[in-house]
Amino acid sequence: MASRRDLLILGALGVGAGLTVKFWPQVPEPAPTPPASVPVRDVTVGFIYVGATNDSGYNQSHANAARKLAQFDWINVVEQANVPEDETVIAVMQRMIEEDGAEFVFPTSYGYFDPYLLEFATQYPEVKFLHTGGLALPGHPPNISSSYGYIDEAMFLCGVIAAHTSPKLPMGFVGAIPIPVVRRNINAFTLGARQVNPDAIVHARFTGGWNDPEQEQQRARELFDLGIGTLACHVDSPALLMQMCEQAGVRAVGYHVNQSVNAPTQFITGAEWRWFGMYKDYIQRHLANKDWPTMMRGGLRDGMVALSPLAASAPPVARAQMNKLLRSAEQGQFHIYTGPVLDNQGEVMVPNGMQRRQDDPWLETMDWFVEGVVAG
Repeated sequence: MASRRDLLILGALGVGAGLTVKFWPQVPEPAPTPPASVPVRDVTVGFIYVGATNDSGYNQSHANAARKLAQFDWINVVEQANVPEDETVIAVMQRMIEEDGAEFVFPTSYGYFDPYLLEFATQYPEVKFLHTGGLALPGHPPNISSSYGYIDEAMFLCGVIAAHTSPKLPMGFVGAIPIPVVRRNINAFTLGARQVNPDAIVHARFTGGWNDPEQEQQRARELFDLGIGTLACHVDSPALLMQMCEQAGVRAVGYHVNQSVNAPTQFITGAEWRWFGMYKDYIQRHLANKDWPTMMRGGLRDGMVALSPLAASAPPVARAQMNKLLRSAEQGQFHIYTGPVLDNQGEVMVPNGMQRRQDDPWLETMDWFVEGVVAG
């Protein structure tokens, strides 16, 4: 899986400035809201997942959105799980279109994009494809759009909560592969923690793959041996790491979906995806013949990502700071990379007085760690 997804953000180098960014209105969880208008006809949509829909992680976050869409009587949802990032996805998309009548297809894993979706979409120009994580650019088939979200905003808040919860202990972070999107989450988590404790340290370890339970266990044990008080992560399925935190008595920060069930006494909060609003808006806009940009992104303000509910053990000062930051996000005043920001070698990456906004392509090429990260 990693061979293609390694390029998730590296592929943005030099092209990010040309992307069209779309924000969509916040959609409350957990129940879907009624559509603004009743569609004139029923539609079938297809979801394709690289893993299991109950993985307590990335795939489940999309499957949750599919379940909410299926609650509308005018949407028929068809799904296929455990589809590898190879030619298999072409057969799955073709079956959904030819046999199930899908008018919208949502391939949710990065490796489906190039070359498979790019080649396949031209055969069905009447079908709309919304891909997660890819870069749909001028020159690509016009029936392809792509999306992703600023989940590092939620991860920044997780760092704030974690620093309040275990203020005197170092923290740990298990990442899959040190590509920019993973580094961005680690850096945001660390910057959030250092907003509370300027001396906070985050030890980062990498597994080398998106779903490698053996390596996840080994890296987590290494971090536990360092005496960390909190563990965060960026892997496809955080369930195992959360369960290890529960057993070890280490505070757990979740990812993708609410992980509290996997660490009932140690879970403090987490960063979650909220795909439902974007999918519903995408379908309704196309049915109404409204324009839709090639590339869509959103963060806390837009309801694309969210913070998991705080544990009851979270101190009041953590809740107060979280609420303040959330209000700032709602007002469009929440900026993670506001200078001065140093890397962990002491070099100034964002000068004092400078601000790197979330849609800045420079953030898409992140190959460094902020001050406070100890990568091993």
